[in-house]
Amino acid sequence: MKRIPLADWLVRIALFALVATVPARAQKNDRSTPRRRFDVVSIKPSSTGAVLQDMRISLPPGRMEAINITLVELLASFSGFSGKVQGAPKWAELDRYDIVAKADGVIAPAERNAMVLALLEDRFKLAVHHESKDESGMALVKGGRTPDMEAAPEGEQTAIRMNERRQVVFRHVTMPDLAGYLRSMWGTPVVDRTGIRGAYDFSLDPGRFATDSGDSFSERLRPAVEELGLKLEAVKVTRDITVIDHVERPTDN
Repeated sequence: MKRIPLADWLVRIALFALVATVPARAQKNDRSTPRRRFDVVSIKPSSTGAVLQDMRISLPPGRMEAINITLVELLASFSGFSGKVQGAPKWAELDRYDIVAKADGVIAPAERNAMVLALLEDRFKLAVHHESKDESGMALVKGGRTPDMEAAPEGEQTAIRMNERRQVVFRHVTMPDLAGYLRSMWGTPVVDRTGIRGAYDFSLDPGRFATDSGDSFSERLRPAVEELGLKLEAVKVTRDITVIDHVERPTDN
């Protein structure tokens, strides 16, 4: 399997965070209302030697493909990677699976997370509950000048990608989307308090801020964001904690 550079992997995860829009707290089990389920589900152990950098999640029409993923990573995706997962057995943090699920017809964004949760309940016998915890985080706010961003054309598809110059290119991205991207890159809560509405096109160039100290790509993101005309301030935020009450290794296909 081709190894994905870490920065590219992080961009893939951040893009998934944009489409995983149903809050984890909305995924309560309501047994009185039948939930839509995937019609066909395949769960197989990933290739030997698969690691974090090999993980990818894609959502083509009527499908969900989570390749080289652990149960904990998939649960974390429910909150756009803004929450934490606790109480997992060690295998749920380490064992990687290839999960391909197909539905009959288009899956609406509002249905997606509930369908994945139903899959995990059926095949992993998963039971969870949610708690909230206040902890240190960051707020994305306006800087001292107008941000260097252009209003996105109407109908443009939301996308985040790395170009050939190692710049991160954002298309039709809102400020909450940008906060979600930074949250997934840094692994710390980031909230949008810019007050800026609408979607924008812009790019970040973390490579301009490389130093001789060997700082990482994610560490160079902060000055790149500030160069854009925004700032990050330390704040207290409320974070969702997904607590695993019960889980088993997946049943056979």
